[in-house]
Amino acid sequence: MSSDAIVAPVSDREADAKTRRIFDEIKRAYGLDEVPPIFRLLARLPLYLETSWRRIRFAFFEDGRLGVRTKWMVGLAVSASNNNKPMILECTRMLRALGVTDAELAELMAVVDASNGLNKTLKAARALAGI
Repeated sequence: MSSDAIVAPVSDREADAKTRRIFDEIKRAYGLDEVPPIFRLLARLPLYLETSWRRIRFAFFEDGRLGVRTKWMVGLAVSASNNNKPMILECTRMLRALGVTDAELAELMAVVDASNGLNKTLKAARALAGI
């Protein structure tokens, strides 16, 4: 743990059986050998880890009315808009595993750019119009 860390992540050694099972699901879903640090922090509250993982699993890993590929594209767009580098990298890694090409990523970033630009323009226009 970093000397300036406020909360220590839960290690495999200290995780209870249910938390280890969730950690295993997370590793399988993400195709990783290690549990991402955010989930180790959430594990300090096991119920919160469980409910968060259920929400994330549904939101990103299960086809619904939106396919998994679309869900990860939305995740990347939101992450790019929030300038969240770890999520940008994770969403891009998952999209690559789903076969997304450079051209598709570039087009998605064009949509993000245009949407963010239009949002800022409309926000400024409202302020200028006193709305």
